[in-house]
Amino acid sequence: ALTHWLAIWVVFGYIVFAAFAFRPRGIVAISILALLAIASIPTLIRCSNHSDSTLGTGYLVLYKGLGDTQTEDAVMRTDDLGSTPLRLDGIILKTLRTTMLQATDIIPFLGGIVIAPIFFIALFHPFKRPSIARFRWGIVLMWALAAFGMALFGVSSKTLDVNQIHIVFAPIMTAYGLAFLSILWSRIEFIAANPVMRNVHHVLIILLCAAPMILDMPQKVRMGLDRRDKGGVPWWPPYYAPALNLGLKNWIKPEQLCFSDQPWAVAWYADRMSIWLPTTKNGFEKLERAATELGSAPVGILISPTSHGSKDMRSLPEEYGDFTSLV
Repeated sequence: ALTHWLAIWVVFGYIVFAAFAFRPRGIVAISILALLAIASIPTLIRCSNHSDSTLGTGYLVLYKGLGDTQTEDAVMRTDDLGSTPLRLDGIILKTLRTTMLQATDIIPFLGGIVIAPIFFIALFHPFKRPSIARFRWGIVLMWALAAFGMALFGVSSKTLDVNQIHIVFAPIMTAYGLAFLSILWSRIEFIAANPVMRNVHHVLIILLCAAPMILDMPQKVRMGLDRRDKGGVPWWPPYYAPALNLGLKNWIKPEQLCFSDQPWAVAWYADRMSIWLPTTKNGFEKLERAATELGSAPVGILISPTSHGSKDMRSLPEEYGDFTSLV
């Protein structure tokens, strides 16, 4: 998550914190900005050299939250960006809606760790150690700017949303929440009089956080046993590694490529070049000609359960256009 472009909002939050928390004021913040520039400039130059934008394909992520014409996925698969302009109609309402979503679903966003949000209550507790007391405000600033970035550029409650970086803050927020609960627990007279009970709250918290997995486990085990002779439970995400690194890798030469509905899985598991299947035949032919001219001739199309096994039939024509019948 920290390599995602949205993580820059976390850095901005830390820069604001460093500008006031460390002396001489401003020096540390300027140093962090310099480090950010050193890390970013080579990437921006490379993107500029290989695409029409300094941000590369990162620019297309803006369609997820700011755009109202097409989804980010659809824009990534179009061959003519001019036909899908970035429109900012209703941006304020979208930002407010996403802000409310983050507020209401904060526990799932923090990995289902129920004590992580207690961090916000712990902000009002006077921790004795100055370093611990000060650093929580740095966490608040980093989280607040990250949440603003997610509200602006879009985030959903789906477990695999790429813009969801709340989870980065889950461990440190859990630490503060647990510390605050431990202080309250230790002040209960019965607990103070019985040292054996001193750490019982840790066990209770672990059981509470693990409850969804524990309650769901019998059904999953039963499903696995029922299907063990029928190919097992379907893979999710639908990346069947043996088919890619043992099959596809041997069918495609390193200088060749294929079109696919999961090009990232092809690149990762098969170590072969792959292009996201476009929505139109014209776009397909355009990419095919461009790849051939560059010496990377396309040799096939890989269709996986990403499209035909996990999509609703009504959504296929919209997502795959001219290739709906193939899918």
